[in-house]
Amino acid sequence: MTQPNLPPEITGIVVPVPEAASVAAHPHVTLLAPFRPRHRLDEALRTELRELFAHVEPFDCALVEVRTFPAGIRYLAPEPEEPFQAITKALAARYPDTPPYEGAFDDIVPHVTIDDGAEPEGLPWRVHVAEAQLVHTRDGEWEVVDRFPFAAA
Repeated sequence: MTQPNLPPEITGIVVPVPEAASVAAHPHVTLLAPFRPRHRLDEALRTELRELFAHVEPFDCALVEVRTFPAGIRYLAPEPEEPFQAITKALAARYPDTPPYEGAFDDIVPHVTIDDGAEPEGLPWRVHVAEAQLVHTRDGEWEVVDRFPFAAA
């Protein structure tokens, strides 16, 4: 199953989750998407994001179970959710013109979308979160535009 209603081109701010690479092509927790268009990801914006994330403390979480959204999309649920939610709320407050998922949902549900047919084994998986990435996808191609290390990471 593909994700419904995703445009052919999108930018976002994500947390990479390489621990889930066995079940997802680009494993990540989305913090804010869609974000600014690719042509607006200039150095000033990236410096601003770098400074913002320099104040975020690294944290640990666990991918605890597979859950399913009402639309049928399966995902790994991280616990605790609160650090992801707090970062998303801070980003949404800083960039009110780009609300999470264009404001389509009332709740922020951190998740790692998994590929069709993927069956994660040995959960929970421990994850250390120490950076965010600014990413751009176009027609399925994934580009990391910039990386933003967290405080003391």
